[in-house]
Order: sequence, then structure tokens, then C-alpha cells
Amino acid sequence: MIEFRTNTQPTPAPRPSCRQLAVNRIADAIREIAGSSEPITEDAFTARGIPPAIVARYAGQARQVARRSFVKQV
Repeated sequence: MIEFRTNTQPTPAPRPSCRQLAVNRIADAIREIAGSSEPITEDAFTARGIPPAIVARYAGQARQVARRSFVKQV
């Protein structure tokens, strides 16, 4: 008798878009800079390899992501 086996492996999660990757990268930099008590400036992003044009375009969205996930330990 022929038995058909179903695929038991879960489907992989969809990959994030380029925009979402940029937003998450900026948000990570914001959390890192704020966590070390440094001022968040354009130079701080440039030092981390994030171009100023990308920061200007996605800063608002990245700020919201960083606020939701930032936990400061005292």
C-alpha cells in the first residue's frame, strides 16, 4: 500500500525587508549609544558605519523601535 507522508518541517519565516533591516540597525545603534550615556549625534552613527542619509530617512521609525525595546539598568 502506498502511503503519502506530509511535510513535517515548518516553513521558514519570511525574511525582513531592506527597510526593516535599516530601521533595526539604527534602533540598535540608538540603544547602544543611549545605554553608554553618549550624545546621539550624526557622528556617532557615522562611526558605526550608518550613512547620514539612511539615518535621516528612517530616524522616526527607528526611534519608535528603540523606545519600545530599550531597558536601562540602574
